[in-house]
Amino acid sequence: MLDNRRLHAIENKGGRKGGAGRDAMRRCLLVVMLVTFIFARAAWAADDNGFISALEDSPLAEKAVAKYLNVFTDDLKKPFSLWLARSNRYVSVMEHILSENDIPKDIVFLSMIESGFNPYAYSRARAVGPWQFVSATAKRYGLKINWWIDERRDPIKSTMAAAMYLRDLHNMFGSWGLAMAAYNAGEGAVKRAVEKVGEDSYWELCQTRGLRNETKQYVPKFLAARTIALDPEGHGFANIVYEGDFSYDEVVLWQPLDLEVAARCAGVGVGEIRALNPEITRWCTPLDVKSYILRVPKNTLMVFLENLSKLTPAERLPLRSYVARRRDTLSRIARRFRLPVSVIEELNNFKTRRQRIRSGQKILLPPSGEYRSSYIVASR
Repeated sequence: MLDNRRLHAIENKGGRKGGAGRDAMRRCLLVVMLVTFIFARAAWAADDNGFISALEDSPLAEKAVAKYLNVFTDDLKKPFSLWLARSNRYVSVMEHILSENDIPKDIVFLSMIESGFNPYAYSRARAVGPWQFVSATAKRYGLKINWWIDERRDPIKSTMAAAMYLRDLHNMFGSWGLAMAAYNAGEGAVKRAVEKVGEDSYWELCQTRGLRNETKQYVPKFLAARTIALDPEGHGFANIVYEGDFSYDEVVLWQPLDLEVAARCAGVGVGEIRALNPEITRWCTPLDVKSYILRVPKNTLMVFLENLSKLTPAERLPLRSYVARRRDTLSRIARRFRLPVSVIEELNNFKTRRQRIRSGQKILLPPSGEYRSSYIVASR
């Protein structure tokens, strides 16, 4: 920004050249100030040091953070070691997404205290994924949830949704402390607390009854987790075996594909395919879409495509068949095998739920026992 002496000199110089020159210089000055403001705002939004300093600038912060530093390095040292090991896989890609959305990249460590960076995390409140979205908020920010997939589990898609949500919360409350509190408690709860007690600072609200204890502990947990994650060895976490990077190639599939078949085509274990595509909740890629982008391990794309090209549609998606009985209907078959009617329709290319089922007709079904999804409850 230009100081007053510099501004005075510019105005004097413009005055000697007459009114037109003075107006031109003023316009230039306004442009400079506007550009400076825009760049300063962008820098502020992504300035992690300023962001963290503002959060720590309270007498309450030091004591509260020290408490959770002790908790994470003592009582929860074993699960925190697992979180650190898993963090290497996701932090880099998540930080990039946050920075692209003008979110301080250190907010990535919210995912650590939410789920331990676990894509399969499932809470008692039915929040899912590394950013622990409940279904209503997830859908509001564009994440797809159905029988086949749950995009809350995808580390990239869920981080994009979290970035948008956090940006909206910051715009709503004007500080990252309150934005994070709202991420934990919901924007309605924080808004009511602010209106009721008349405080607009996270730390000031923590001294009132306006926030739940869980929310009062949320930012201290975040700050403590960040502190340890940036210097694990300095906090007693030595010999951590970090997971590999989240790196992959992508392939567009125009037909559904069994994940075990995909693994064989890529020459890897099915666990690797699932780890790269955690949003897939069933045994195969979704049947309710015309195409699907599947991730395969880095440097396996060519062999994957070559092996896939040799397979027939039946080999790409092995199914079992059920011979319909007298009086069977789609609904009865669906109830018997605990499947949605829509899945049977998709597997058999039925056009309507009123599709007539004949006795002796072969009905294609998912492989036995392979159609249920499994969530892994995160260590908190």
